[in-house]
Amino acid sequence: MIPLLSALHVSKKYFSEVLHDITFKVDKERVGVIGLHSSGKSVLLSILSGIEKPTSGKVLLDERPLNPSLVAYIPQAPLFDPLMKVKEVCKGSDVEGERRLGSLSLLEKKKVAFCMTPEAEYLVYDDFDESLTDLVKGFKGGVVLSSVSPSKVWNVIDKVIVLSRGRVVFSGNKESLNFKVIRFRDGKQIRETWERSDSFDVEKRLNSSGVKYDVIEASPDEAFWMILSSKGEERELG
Repeated sequence: MIPLLSALHVSKKYFSEVLHDITFKVDKERVGVIGLHSSGKSVLLSILSGIEKPTSGKVLLDERPLNPSLVAYIPQAPLFDPLMKVKEVCKGSDVEGERRLGSLSLLEKKKVAFCMTPEAEYLVYDDFDESLTDLVKGFKGGVVLSSVSPSKVWNVIDKVIVLSRGRVVFSGNKESLNFKVIRFRDGKQIRETWERSDSFDVEKRLNSSGVKYDVIEASPDEAFWMILSSKGEERELG
């Protein structure tokens, strides 16, 4: 039985607030935390792993304080003593055990970081790399991944959380991020409206009015940008 990982009203402040009142729960599922750079993804995942503490709020495993030994954490850039050998920090990795950690590629370091917590019930993976898709899919517990775009993690995740400026602005099953764009002429203007892919209210209204229209399926990344635009997020990376 996989314990329930809960983030309850988690906020984090350094010189200014970088996370604000984050609440969600993860069971035996794979959750993608999506957001632009500086949206708070890395800070949130470091808190979920137990590396950092929230300024307020808490992270629990089955209603108990988080036990970091039950969370495998893969940061963006794992830091190791470069002179140590792989076999000295983990067993079970496909990275050759006699190699020095300082000689490893970033991908190999991430593999080593993963195998350092053999009893993990959860995998928390910051800045997901598609090269490790099989590792993630083969993990038997709950998974939290971060990325700057839904498409990068789409084939791995079950649920989506969108962060913008340290706040959750969207949360749901990944299917709830399926949208379509309906384009139609209104007088001399071409207008567009967004609608969930499983909803047909707009089409029904246009059909009843005799208005011709086109339906364009939006990609997950386009839906992500639509959500950010609706929250006033600037459309730029960085």
